[in-house]
Amino acid sequence: MHVDKSQIYIVGYSGGGYATFAMYMRSRHKIKAFSAWASISDLGAWYAQSVERRNKYAREIINCIGADNRFDSLKARERSPLAWTTPVKKRKKSSLQIFAGIHDGHNGNVVPVSQSIGFYNKILSDYKERNISKYVSKEDEKIILDTQKFPVSDASKKLANRMIHYQKSSGNVMLAIFEGGHEMLSQQALEYIEQKNGH
Repeated sequence: MHVDKSQIYIVGYSGGGYATFAMYMRSRHKIKAFSAWASISDLGAWYAQSVERRNKYAREIINCIGADNRFDSLKARERSPLAWTTPVKKRKKSSLQIFAGIHDGHNGNVVPVSQSIGFYNKILSDYKERNISKYVSKEDEKIILDTQKFPVSDASKKLANRMIHYQKSSGNVMLAIFEGGHEMLSQQALEYIEQKNGH
């Protein structure tokens, strides 16, 4: 099988989104584009969020970090892409697209959009983005988390037939929060990668 090594893409959803973030941070390979959906970036925060929601994931987090029947914050941090060092030089030519449904974390959905927002802001900070308007502010994040909506200046922006409530970008890094829950829109994931990379 012949593979064009200059056209490698990684797409992941939920735990696969976590893996996509992990590959962005730790893979030794040159990868052209990363597309992460409904992703987990901070296991410590997600453990607290899962305990608050009384779901099964709190126990699963303890199991996956190798803790002995109790939560270990240090082990969780060691396994959290949010806490890792961004390989800035290696990823300068790679695009990172982060998508999250605005209702995720509510009504049975499992990964709050704060997990995506936090990772987006971290990457911008590591790339030393100086334009504050490129970041998601604490005020904007609070509105999104508390109300599950955001005042939209351009209602024509869509992801498939879904409204994009909130979008930010800096260089090759983009965050889009759309009308949806804990999900991935597979066709749109591919379309965004192709659009960004000129196919």
